[in-house]
Amino acid sequence: MTRRGIFSRSRASIASRIRSLRISKVLRAWGTPRIHQGILPVTLANPGYAVHVLNLHRCLQARGLPWRPAVAVTDGATAQQMESNGIRALTLPNPPQGQGMSRWLTRDFKEITFAKLDLLLDCQRTFPGVHLLFMDGDISIYQDPWPYLLRCLKEHPQVLCFGQCDEEMISRPGAHRECPNLCSGFFLIRAPWPSGSAVIFDHGWHRRRPLLEYDCDQHFLNDAIRKHRIPSLAFDRSLVPNGVFLRKEIPAPALLLHYNYLIGTEKEQAMRARGDWLERTPAANQP
Repeated sequence: MTRRGIFSRSRASIASRIRSLRISKVLRAWGTPRIHQGILPVTLANPGYAVHVLNLHRCLQARGLPWRPAVAVTDGATAQQMESNGIRALTLPNPPQGQGMSRWLTRDFKEITFAKLDLLLDCQRTFPGVHLLFMDGDISIYQDPWPYLLRCLKEHPQVLCFGQCDEEMISRPGAHRECPNLCSGFFLIRAPWPSGSAVIFDHGWHRRRPLLEYDCDQHFLNDAIRKHRIPSLAFDRSLVPNGVFLRKEIPAPALLLHYNYLIGTEKEQAMRARGDWLERTPAANQP
């Protein structure tokens, strides 16, 4: 290797470390106030998803719960929208291009979902002793999930990742533990992460390939869990149901309902129909 090549690599390495230090400093200031009982809840918004994140905050406020997710955003306009509602947001350093409620399998959709993994990786490096909870904005909270989350961490000390089961057909009692498809929209990561384990959120080693090989971050995440044999477990479906249950009866003990399996304005319309839309905005299908 030439001296120029060595120095170029050295400068790139130094620049990368400086960037990491800057990101960590910003993340600590942003995330530390949101840590609740050893868990840092995190969510992500772009212009098309901002109203859902605001609705989630209204829901938590209405339930009188003491915690709020730390909000990361993709752009300045969404950051201002959060600030105007009293929410301090973190603008991603390398934001995806999509700015609306992106459609399933489009490049914009894939980029925003993989930005979630970048955020989790930076949070994991910045808060090595803090459990991380990523939650999508299209969630309605009925009861505080914290006691259940803490119980999961205590009762399953070997498990590193807990997630909402995203399979439609698994319904018999206890079968959720066999769930092969964990939802990245309500996902708990244990801390500290074992030093010998692979960091499953790091897709940077083939950053372009995931957009071609995987439909979304969730498929990449589940594939990485299987490949690296990361101990994982699904949450009890009666406590943490997903959008499949919108076609069924919502379990009585449910702590929350994740309105996935819906796209575009269908989410807001379904939330309004169930009385779960608390954000003070006109209906999505109105001018």
